[in-house]
Amino acid sequence: MFDIININQSFVKNTSNLKERKSYHTQLENTVWVHNITIITGLRRSWKSSIVLKYLENKENIFYFSKELDPKNSIKNNEDLLALFIEFWEGNSIEYIVIDEIQDIYRWEIFIRYVYALKKYKIIITGSNSKLLSSELSTFLAGRYIEIFVYSLSLQEFLTFQGDEFSQKNMKQYFIFGWLPEIVNLQNDEVKQNYLKVVKDSIILSDIVARYHIRDYPVFLLLIHFLADNIWNLTTGRNINNFLKNEGIKIALSTMLEYINYGVNTFVWDKVNRYDLKWKKVLEISNKYYFSDLWIRSAISQDFTTKDIGQILENFVYIELRKQKYEVFIGNIWELEIDFVSKKWNITQYFQVSYLLSDEKTLSRELESLRQIKDDYDKYIITLDEYKLWNYEWIRVISIQEFLQIIIK
Repeated sequence: MFDIININQSFVKNTSNLKERKSYHTQLENTVWVHNITIITGLRRSWKSSIVLKYLENKENIFYFSKELDPKNSIKNNEDLLALFIEFWEGNSIEYIVIDEIQDIYRWEIFIRYVYALKKYKIIITGSNSKLLSSELSTFLAGRYIEIFVYSLSLQEFLTFQGDEFSQKNMKQYFIFGWLPEIVNLQNDEVKQNYLKVVKDSIILSDIVARYHIRDYPVFLLLIHFLADNIWNLTTGRNINNFLKNEGIKIALSTMLEYINYGVNTFVWDKVNRYDLKWKKVLEISNKYYFSDLWIRSAISQDFTTKDIGQILENFVYIELRKQKYEVFIGNIWELEIDFVSKKWNITQYFQVSYLLSDEKTLSRELESLRQIKDDYDKYIITLDEYKLWNYEWIRVISIQEFLQIIIK
């Protein structure tokens, strides 16, 4: 195990070339010191590990282990991890315990229980599966952990890393490629596309197909293509089933729902419930699925264009609301739909999303849905149509830039 310790310790000290993502660094600064467990989750390749490593820069007394730095797969379970920890502890002082992609270690929660009970360490773990906080572990850690969800680069981070100003061209590039941090350094669009396809295949095959032992991969692939092509449509078991039937495929409803949940568990897409604004209750009958990052939707659909920019824009708005820790629903009132109802603390906001508003029927439709809501909370229509930015009674039509400023309050 001595070799594993050396490899990991050398790696954790090599942070000079890493870029800092300030918002996440600040979150870590504000949480780790309290000796709770800090759990960092998110889609693979979103820089969870790099954020932690940058935070640890210039810090000492770190026990660090990553499964990616265990080429012989020596650390398989909690007992192996404990043995590695003890071997390191016998010759070193320890203040920080950091385990990267911890879900790959069988029964890892037993080790975390042990070191947490000692009340001596600052514990940081990262993972790419929502099961990290499920059932038994969540009960045990109630009130003892803080979760930080990491997304790929925001639009502002992308512009900062690129050294560019906001423009329609840059925004469309962002919409197409989403922006995993590594892609900033790739200059050619074809290279970017190939890179994203490789990362997508790795996530789909390793984190979903292999982990959940999906036998009928072609059916699963059809299902995720359906979700990628139907972002702004309500999704039900019936319409997915009809789609698969048209493809000549029969599949049990329970299996189909399991497949969808696998994508939720691994942060590939999010399930968004509908909320009845009249009766003030969540509707369970149908919902929508938005991808947790724009790039993975482009890679799944193999469409690196903005021909369906309306769907892309809607997915973008959802992601940005979630990044700012809003609770998000699809609004329903008198059979009319509100694209997003966002809630944070005691504040509610309503958003319609429309790529263009030059057609008066489109503008009228978007306004009518919002006019049906009789409360005093802010109501907005988000558009890329620069010629329609105006106030219509108490409803504001805003640009992407204004939207981003509003939700960061």
